[in-house]
Order: sequence, then structure tokens, then C-alpha cells
Amino acid sequence: MEPVLGVFAPDEKFRSKDEVLWDGSVKANVGHGERFSRVANLVEVLLLTEHNTILSHCGMKPSSKINHNYHDLGARTVQIGFKPTPWGRKGRPRRVLINNFNAASGSTTLLLENVPLAAPLAGKDTRTHHVLPSSSHSAPSLKRTCS
Repeated sequence: MEPVLGVFAPDEKFRSKDEVLWDGSVKANVGHGERFSRVANLVEVLLLTEHNTILSHCGMKPSSKINHNYHDLGARTVQIGFKPTPWGRKGRPRRVLINNFNAASGSTTLLLENVPLAAPLAGKDTRTHHVLPSSSHSAPSLKRTCS
């Protein structure tokens, strides 16, 4: 959580009160299987954007105690979803950061942006190929990430 806060909510003045940073975890819902949780994270994000709703975090309740040495998340406009919450577009892009770490101290991070809706496409999408960019520190690492 420290790296995420450092970039997206480093202090109380960084985010305005209407720019809430929502924190959640799919692993609390489906378990910690590394490969499965990667796919589950992406599926959850796609459902969030399709249904325009932040899901509740099943592993935490409003009465849950967070480490007392931890930052004041509310002061940084960071919230944990305790109930399904509308996630409107507000005319600007919505961003989701998926961070998946594994037992070997590896980490895969993906930042997705859901831009405002454009005019609907007329007709069927005729593309036969789609580009999916990916990067990694080394060729063997890229092969492991894509497998």
C-alpha cells in the first residue's frame, strides 16, 4: 500500500474531496492463488467499469481496525469499499491500478484507464487483431509473465 499511497495520495493536500482513491482486494474474495488472482483482478476491474460500481471489500468491515501506525486514509481521501458504491464517470477518465505481488517477491502492476464514452460504433467491429503491449525486465521474465 505504501507505493500506491506515495504516488496517488502522498499527503492530505494531493487529492480533492471529490477525487476518492478506492482501495480493494480481490484476493479477499477468491483466495491467494497467484495466477488465478491475476485474472480475477482483471475480471473484477472489467465488471467495475461495466456496472459503474465499486464493490464492497469482503475482508474488512467498517468496524475493522487498521494498523494504528498506518496513515490516516480518510485525510488522504482514500476509502475502502464497505458497501457497493456508485462509480460515476464525471466526464473524466477513471483509472484502476492492479498490483499483484507473489510469494517470490515479484510484482506485476497494471494501470488501466477507462476514458469517457465516445459515440457508439456504427456496425460490427471488423478488426481481426488487437495489440496488447507488455513489458518486463528481461526476456525470461516476460515469458513467465505471459504464460
